[in-house]
Amino acid sequence: MKQKQVLKRFLVSIRILCVFYGIISDCDEVFNYWEPLNFMVRGFGKQTWEYSPIYAIRSWAFLMPLNVLLIPLDFLRAQFQFPVYFEFYVARLAIAAASLLGELALYESVYSCLNHDIANWFLLFSTVAPGMSHASIAFLPSSFAMICEMFAISSSIRCFRESSTSKKAWSFAKVVIWTSLGGLLGWPFSLVLAIPFAVGVALQFGVLVAAKNLILPSLAVLPLALGLVLFESVFYGKYEFVPLNIVLYNVVNSSETSGPNIFGTEPLSYYVLNLLLNFNIIAVLAYVGCVMSPLIEWVVLGDINVLSIVTNANLPVLIWSLIFFAQPHKEERFLYPIYPMISLSAAILAGQLFKIVRLLTGKHIARLSVTLFAIVVSFVSVLRITSLMHNYRAPLAVYAALPQTNETLNVCVGREWYHYPSSFFLPDNARLKFVPSGFRGLLPDDFHEPEKNAFFDKVDSLISSTNVFNNENLYMEDKVLPVAGFQDACDYYVDVNIPVDADMDEVNVAKLDGWESVLCHNIIDPDESKGVGRLLYIPSRFHDLTRTKMVYHDYCLFRKTK
Repeated sequence: MKQKQVLKRFLVSIRILCVFYGIISDCDEVFNYWEPLNFMVRGFGKQTWEYSPIYAIRSWAFLMPLNVLLIPLDFLRAQFQFPVYFEFYVARLAIAAASLLGELALYESVYSCLNHDIANWFLLFSTVAPGMSHASIAFLPSSFAMICEMFAISSSIRCFRESSTSKKAWSFAKVVIWTSLGGLLGWPFSLVLAIPFAVGVALQFGVLVAAKNLILPSLAVLPLALGLVLFESVFYGKYEFVPLNIVLYNVVNSSETSGPNIFGTEPLSYYVLNLLLNFNIIAVLAYVGCVMSPLIEWVVLGDINVLSIVTNANLPVLIWSLIFFAQPHKEERFLYPIYPMISLSAAILAGQLFKIVRLLTGKHIARLSVTLFAIVVSFVSVLRITSLMHNYRAPLAVYAALPQTNETLNVCVGREWYHYPSSFFLPDNARLKFVPSGFRGLLPDDFHEPEKNAFFDKVDSLISSTNVFNNENLYMEDKVLPVAGFQDACDYYVDVNIPVDADMDEVNVAKLDGWESVLCHNIIDPDESKGVGRLLYIPSRFHDLTRTKMVYHDYCLFRKTK
């Protein structure tokens, strides 16, 4: 019991640390979710083409839980003069709390229905995995789907062990509800993860029992789908089923000029390396466990939980990997929904292997090997998390240094536009403006701001918006300030001290008269940095020993002085 409490406290500590020091690892999170949320709460922000009524592949309903949370907090912020980024961190804390509850629910199900050792390994792996450190605080549909999937898997594990018919039926219903919520309100592709559960239930209880217990809860989900259509129609001015639009855009209507592939393609090695960075040995255990764990459970340990571990850990990882590894366009966040199952699959194999070690060598050697393995995994993982915070946190720190003023300001950014942490870091009368840079894709535009900061005024401004976008990532000059006049328009500027590309109209404010730096933070140059210190946090005094070479740039906030 003491070990259980220590692991839970460790999890809470790591998640709180990640809330306040974790990075935003994807600019899509900022411009597609934090920015429209800022618009709904504060009445301004940047709009992407995905929110255009022509395309409608982003859900306004997805934003509403945090919108409801932040609106009263925005009033409190103004009354008590809290920093503008106060709401950003409260929202992050809410996301992390939801993820933490999902992790604990899954842990308790594994603890009570499978095995205490497996449960403890799961909680340790999930706590220290670098991938979970940012997935658990990310404001993304794939992260929301991941949270819902943890609750679904938790209920699924209990379903296989329930003896009471009524409790079993309720567990069935919760799996369906959580999976549907993650797919309809979050990311529709996560609905694929219902397949292993349906197969497992049919094998365990029979097709008729499975159909009886799955069809009725599934029918209950129809009002949710209808409600989403009606809700989105308020914002888009027409009936839209956003989950379907997302699937059509990414799968059916994808072409050479539109669709996900125009944003870049990656080889299979991209996900392999990504998983090794985000889970290290945990990822190896997870994928090996997809093959070995059922065999060990069946042949060596007596066929206790084979169907449950295959259904809830192994098959979800394999099915998701087969689908997304095959897609040309790859992004780390696409794997978020199976992150908990990666930890669970790894935990199952680790629990089995150390049980075999205990049977072969005795409890003392087994206990020593468990302790050493746990220390090594935790040490390496925490060094990776620390490295991300140390090397990439500069944008959060620099934008937080903007003055808390009621003056009308323009905060400008050029080549560093993709590190922008969101308008939640801007004072109420400050606005972000883009300056031309080497980027020649489509940048976001400003939301049309309502005269009053009321819900239906914001909705009216959305419906009456005349913003023009394209879905081919084609550069549009009207989204940026003209180079010749940017100094007159900008009051603050965020930039990094690297050489500019003059042919692409890039500017270096540090070299211009009339600008002074307010605050600078180090940000890593990943191309020039070498050695293990590029991946794990290594104190500078050990750089020679580890053959580490770290190169940093100054990421700075500049103020116009004249």
